[in-house]
Amino acid sequence: MPDDLPLTPGTENDYTLTVEPTSLTIGSITITPWADGIHSGGDTTLDGITLPSSTLLEVKEAGKLLLNAYKADAPAPADGSATADVLAATGTYPVTLTAGKAAISTDAAQGYAPILWDKLDRYPAGATTLQNYAYAAGFLPDAYSIDGKPTADGAALHHEKDYLSATAAATPWGTSPAFDAEGHKLAHLMALYTVELASDGTYNAEALNAAHLTLVRKRATTGTPAIDATGLKLTVADVTLKTDADRAAHTVTLVRTAPAADAAAGTPATFAAILCPQTLAAAGDAYLTLTLGTGAAAKTYTLSAPADAPVTLAAGTRYTLKATVLKTGVQPAGIALAPWTEVGGTGDFEPNL
Repeated sequence: MPDDLPLTPGTENDYTLTVEPTSLTIGSITITPWADGIHSGGDTTLDGITLPSSTLLEVKEAGKLLLNAYKADAPAPADGSATADVLAATGTYPVTLTAGKAAISTDAAQGYAPILWDKLDRYPAGATTLQNYAYAAGFLPDAYSIDGKPTADGAALHHEKDYLSATAAATPWGTSPAFDAEGHKLAHLMALYTVELASDGTYNAEALNAAHLTLVRKRATTGTPAIDATGLKLTVADVTLKTDADRAAHTVTLVRTAPAADAAAGTPATFAAILCPQTLAAAGDAYLTLTLGTGAAAKTYTLSAPADAPVTLAAGTRYTLKATVLKTGVQPAGIALAPWTEVGGTGDFEPNL
């Protein structure tokens, strides 16, 4: 609005004023990498709370970002019980992906419904200091993918989506929350299981790339994800594996995420699946099936967990099995649990006779 508004005697002066609500801006969002340090790039701020920045750091797929604001300094109950988090507002931020860059869509038709500062109390009742707010965020992917690469028929292959969750430290009203500091980055709630298949030259790259790997999951997500003050919450339950039909309903097929370009040099073909945290196999139990070739020439092998340790997938961790394929069998080169520690393991692919 201009500083000076001329008023002319004998005239009617009409002025149109448009009031724009102020959106809360979130500083930046960073995703905690998988255990072995997979990275993606970008930068973002949530603005209004809306998201004015053009990219979301490390988000590499389309989906929906849910955001909750909580009053962080609510008075303790009179009965002396623990202070409950008081939900102040919720927001929804559609995430679109264009040329590999994630951004927030402000199109209401796509579900954009930001938290507005105007809807948050500026001061606690009877106080003159600004109200503090803590924040929780959750990312719900639209589709199945692994490290940003779409997984066709992910549901039919019994994969999980790459759900993300984070909380932000409490900040005063009007100060944008951020999700980029250690302990507050968006973290993977699922686990990434990968198998790297290489050959001593007996099998060529084409044979490795056509390998078929399956395992039977023991747990799966159910229901609709929701957010509370600690972040995104998923319901995970044990699956029923009493019959062959049960096992078929929970057989996970790994997808190839990287081809073997030069099998003779030992370059592996990588296969992967995103699963919810679980123990896939007790120590010594068979759990992974590998098939090479088709028809009468097909060979099937079974991998067992190490004799002294179960195969357990933890949230946010990439579990990698490295194996060398020979005509006579598959020799595991090692099992590693990244990122901070290398966990050795043993195992053998046994041919199914």
